[in-house]
Amino acid sequence: MKTTARTSRSTWLFAGTMLLSAWLVFLIQPMLGRMILPRLGGAASVWITVSLFFQIALLAGYFYAHVISARLRPRAQMAVHAALAIAALMLLPVVVPESWVPPAERPPQGDLILMMAMTVGLPFVVVAATAPLLQRWYSLTGARDAGDPYFLYAASNLGSLAALILYPLLVEPELGLKNQSWFWAATYIALLAGLIACGWTTLRQSGTAVPRADPAIDAQPAPDWKRRLHWLALAAAPSSLFLGVTLQISTDIASVPLLWILPLMVYLLTFVIAFARKPLLTRNAVVRTIPYAATIAVLTAGFETSIGLPQIAVGIALLFLLALSCHSDLVALRPAPRHLTEFFLLMSLGGALGGLFNAVLAPLIFPGVYEYPIAILAAIALWAIGRGTDTKAWLNWKWVAAAVVLFLVLRFALAIASGHGALQWMVAVKAAAALICFAARRKPAAMALLAAAILAAGSDISLRPELARYRSFFGVHRIEADPTGYKVHFLMHGNTTHGAQSMDPERRREPLLYYARSGPAGQAIEALRGAGRLSPVGVIGLGAGAMACLSSAGESWTFFEIDPAILATARDPRYFTFLNDCAPDAKVVLGDGRLKLAAQPDASYRLLVLDAFGSDSIPVHLLTREAVDLYLRKLQPGGLLLLHLSNRNIELLPAVARLATDRGLVGRWQFFPGEPPEGSLISPSEWAVLARGEPDLGTLAADPRWQKLPPLTEARVWSDDYVDILSVIRWPWK
Repeated sequence: MKTTARTSRSTWLFAGTMLLSAWLVFLIQPMLGRMILPRLGGAASVWITVSLFFQIALLAGYFYAHVISARLRPRAQMAVHAALAIAALMLLPVVVPESWVPPAERPPQGDLILMMAMTVGLPFVVVAATAPLLQRWYSLTGARDAGDPYFLYAASNLGSLAALILYPLLVEPELGLKNQSWFWAATYIALLAGLIACGWTTLRQSGTAVPRADPAIDAQPAPDWKRRLHWLALAAAPSSLFLGVTLQISTDIASVPLLWILPLMVYLLTFVIAFARKPLLTRNAVVRTIPYAATIAVLTAGFETSIGLPQIAVGIALLFLLALSCHSDLVALRPAPRHLTEFFLLMSLGGALGGLFNAVLAPLIFPGVYEYPIAILAAIALWAIGRGTDTKAWLNWKWVAAAVVLFLVLRFALAIASGHGALQWMVAVKAAAALICFAARRKPAAMALLAAAILAAGSDISLRPELARYRSFFGVHRIEADPTGYKVHFLMHGNTTHGAQSMDPERRREPLLYYARSGPAGQAIEALRGAGRLSPVGVIGLGAGAMACLSSAGESWTFFEIDPAILATARDPRYFTFLNDCAPDAKVVLGDGRLKLAAQPDASYRLLVLDAFGSDSIPVHLLTREAVDLYLRKLQPGGLLLLHLSNRNIELLPAVARLATDRGLVGRWQFFPGEPPEGSLISPSEWAVLARGEPDLGTLAADPRWQKLPPLTEARVWSDDYVDILSVIRWPWK
């Protein structure tokens, strides 16, 4: 009875300390991401790079844990870990240096990772090493389940989930970033107390009983390189898949912690289920779902023109099933406890390799987000390998030939449908291919080969012919041509059109879409011009350069653009000529609009236009209290702030109304329904205008097309410390 009580107390102590370490690991990730986001224009790739850094740091922590557990006795391990943990205290609380500004002349990933390493590297490595070290120490105690301590990893991931759930719901809304950093430091000190207690328990109980190992695990031979490579692959594929889903969500809705966290929570939940003593979903149950998941994946992946909340839900479901399949196989292949730290080291290395592939390699070698379908395919292939598929099955000439034929037929059919803008035919063709794939579900290798053919053929489906495609840190951009004969070029990012220009010489200087002269932007600019109060003008966001054609001779216009690739496209006469035709002398400043605007003299502009987007997502750091204060400093007395709010997924007007009231501003807004016919290319758009007082609005104040800002709700004002995206999402049921 005494032994049972001692065992229970030891188990709860180790599980609680591991949970606390995991809480710290995943609390700091969205916190640091929020600190960095405004420095890089709110780009979705910021979180992908932040995730990569933490995967590398996690790998460093696991490597350190493996080395000291393999080379040092328990007492020495504890002394070294304690010394390192105390040294890390000197770097707390975590802050991003005020002087750090990302480079505008080169991709920022390297500089960003280096800054994070210097800021939080050592504390994070200490915390990350805690999980494998504590599991190894637990295996040395007299606890009855010390022979198979892997169940503690499930407790660790519960701590991770708790951090990710509570961060957007409680920590971020209630604590500013500075207070969050101090809170993390205080919790780190609590972790040190837990480590001391676990170390003392290990030394006291070590050797008092013989751990009863799981016979099936303990009888396994030492892992060979083939098995180690299998571990790597089973960890890398889900890591890449979760980052692919995250990039999709962050690009097409918003790049904020709430939406970063959702895929990460699902990813970690698969670890919790897979490593639990009694999983909620058994490995066999998961295996049976994969053919269905694979069929859905090959049907939905690749439609860059149709990503929205429903397809994101599908992506989350696929992530759960495919990652759980890989992690369940990983658990089935776990080694005896004496190889535990090596197992977690290689698992961490696989995760880091998946992150490296998405954050660094893919943007360099792929013109589109092809890493997402590649990760899906890798998970399906690993499912097939886990079912005992041998080399002969992969080389079966009948299935290889079928895959090649399916690829060629599907590619040809999709190209024809795309050229005619026939979305319904594209869906029908892919559905037929997906059914063929599902029909091969009883032959895993065949299904994987057919899935590869479908994903390769339909990984970048567009409704219009593409003239060019390029990728930068800030996303994938496509230049498409109208197939219906209007001679129009479109600038696309994700699933959103960011500019369009007619190549007809008679219409080439006509701004289209959201920037039509008859629309809100044209109305506001013409009203200010008529009152002699327009120039100088500052515009945050360049796009195809359409707003340049709302300018007139003799006016001073400055555009702020974060992506050099966008500037190159706007100035390339093969695609767009707005800048060259309408404002060849306009100044273009490269870099984040908020940072670069801050460097301009105060009272520089009579009109500031906020028109920065990433796909359908506006960088939220441009709509905070601090951002509005900056705009007001840069506006001359009587100046106006014009904001483009068009968005399919987020209703930004309430946030703008609260900002206006908070800063003592007045405003108007307008939803413009567009103009028929379809060939006119004057699309619906939503804009707001803010001013210090009613007289500054001029004729817009009495214009019936412009309405007063809506009444306020009780929600908090957005700031650099606080953003509540959940409350402004346009949910399907609204």
